Amino acid sequence: LGAADDLTIAPRAQVACYPGTGAGYKRHSDNRAETMPWSKQLKGYVNWRVFTCIMYVNPHWKPDDGGCLQIHPHSSGRPAPPVAWGSRGGATAALDTTPCDIEPYAGRVLLFDSLLQHEVMPSFRDRYAITLWTWREDGDQDKVGFS
Repeated sequence: LGAADDLTIAPRAQVACYPGTGAGYKRHSDNRAETMPWSKQLKGYVNWRVFTCIMYVNPHWKPDDGGCLQIHPHSSGRPAPPVAWGSRGGATAALDTTPCDIEPYAGRVLLFDSLLQHEVMPSFRDRYAITLWTWREDGDQDKVGFS
């Protein structure tokens, strides 16, 4: 990720409206790592995004309205811890990869790694979200625009 003092807030926000006609957004990440094909060694990232921050502005949202943000744990491509501790206190080799659904209630704010895969499930009521990203000051002007 780099040092925290290398991060800044993007100069613009994205405001999104998903119409309540079953609209959603397919599984994706807001950034992804590039590796060297011959070694799988990290080469860099495809854009400047480090963390994604989403705020929902949907008053009176109900579970039947759909539109959950589905987060896919352990999908960032970052190495997982060598051992995860199970609920009974013992070591287990398996990490829980069950998707997590987060309802877009008004005032809810999420912050997550931009490498993490996520998707917007079908929405049956107009759904609004404001998204900001923190970004790396790496000097690569090709990565500064919205992508």
